[in-house]
Amino acid sequence: MPARSFRFALIFTVALGQAPFARGQTSPQEEIERSLRARGAAERELTMRLDVPRAPPPSVPADQVRRSVTLPTPGTEILERRPPPELPPAPGVVPPGAPAVTAADLLQDSQRRRASALQAENARLPIDDPARQQSTQIQGLTFERELRAQDLGSAIMRSSERAMGR
Repeated sequence: MPARSFRFALIFTVALGQAPFARGQTSPQEEIERSLRARGAAERELTMRLDVPRAPPPSVPADQVRRSVTLPTPGTEILERRPPPELPPAPGVVPPGAPAVTAADLLQDSQRRRASALQAENARLPIDDPARQQSTQIQGLTFERELRAQDLGSAIMRSSERAMGR
């Protein structure tokens, strides 16, 4: 019985083509070696073809030679030299004039706003309230001091301009 099963296994293996001793079958190592030999032969053949010197091209008679013409293509115009474009005329210089808003105008506006804010604050206090009278007096003195400081600054500017010879 064991001999019979061995024969069956052997026939079955040969039929499937997996027997190690079956004809036409090569091992993976043999396939690798054959592939390397074929690659080496192809490489040698290519090297020999590249090493062969080429013959010069056949000469063409002068009457058959065509002259080439270069046609401009889009984008080549940037390579041409052009004269620089004309610049617009320089704007005229306007000499500085008197400022539209003077320091005196700014001071008067500031004082007007502060006076109206103080009146709104004092409106809720009675007329004879000492706090109201005191804040009104302080504001009047402050405004007077600001006006004198402005007048003094103007006088200094006028005298320095005269001293500079303007």
